Amino acid sequence: MLRTNLLLSLTAIALGLSSQSPALANKPLEAGKAVVTKSKAKPAPVRDRKKQLRANYHFNTAEEHRQARNYSAAVEEYKKAIADVPDDPDFYKHLGGTYAQMGKLKEAEDALRTGVKLDPKDWLLWNNLAVTLQMAGKKDECAGALKKALTLHPPNSEAEKMKVTLDSLSGGKGEKGKRGASKN
Repeated sequence: MLRTNLLLSLTAIALGLSSQSPALANKPLEAGKAVVTKSKAKPAPVRDRKKQLRANYHFNTAEEHRQARNYSAAVEEYKKAIADVPDDPDFYKHLGGTYAQMGKLKEAEDALRTGVKLDPKDWLLWNNLAVTLQMAGKKDECAGALKKALTLHPPNSEAEKMKVTLDSLSGGKGEKGKRGASKN
């Protein structure tokens, strides 16, 4: 078993692919490819590793297309990754972001909503959904998504940006607006 796992790992490295989900590997990049890092998550069962490797190949290819601003090709590759591993929320996060960059806000919203269903504790998914909703002019839904993202303890710098956006959505009547009003 150990020899088989070692062979699979070496094969994945030789092909420039990650043997784990990009979500599990936190996608550190080396030469534009997701690389394997230690994870507390259990590795995929052996029968699923081929699909996972193929999905990661498509994910990496999609990222290359996205960086080259070839968004249509990126979308197709993300869809292929999702076809192999439909329960990876990172695939939906990136697919949604790409759709948003293309101005396809309905598709972006659908992808991001699927992502938050798969991982409702990912503040960045909620934030990305909020940005998409704001772009689509859905202020109330945007505010709800931002509030959810804030409950998930994003980094302070990101939380501040979210609070500023929430304040602007409420017409400046947020916490800063309340403090400013009490000084006068």
